[in-house]
Amino acid sequence: MTTQPDRVHHLLDRLLRGVLLPAEAEQLAGLVRELERQVEDQATADQVANRAAQAITAMGADVREARTERDRYRLAWQSARTRAKRAKRNRESELRWANGMWSDALRDLRRYRQAWTSARRRAQVARLTPGTTP
Repeated sequence: MTTQPDRVHHLLDRLLRGVLLPAEAEQLAGLVRELERQVEDQATADQVANRAAQAITAMGADVREARTERDRYRLAWQSARTRAKRAKRNRESELRWANGMWSDALRDLRRYRQAWTSARRRAQVARLTPGTTP
């Protein structure tokens, strides 16, 4: 049993020697057409493979670019969130300080008012009581 390449070589050899029969010429033409079709199929398959490789490479680049952009936005969001938390803590700290100052001021005002009220009462008692001086 002969392989296809052996058969093609045999027929080409007979063609070159000029002893190719018409039936063998038809066989050779059929084999050449089949080989041509296989070569075209292989070329098409190679083109498809090259296009697929290019598409995969481009998609990989797009994925890397998308990941880079996502990471950049994520970092910006995290930075903004950190700044907002820090500002909130600072504001809360300032509010606690301000509330403490207001509490101290109110406590001092109450003490001054109590002292003034006590002094006024003592002065009234002293005016009403004979023989005392305010």
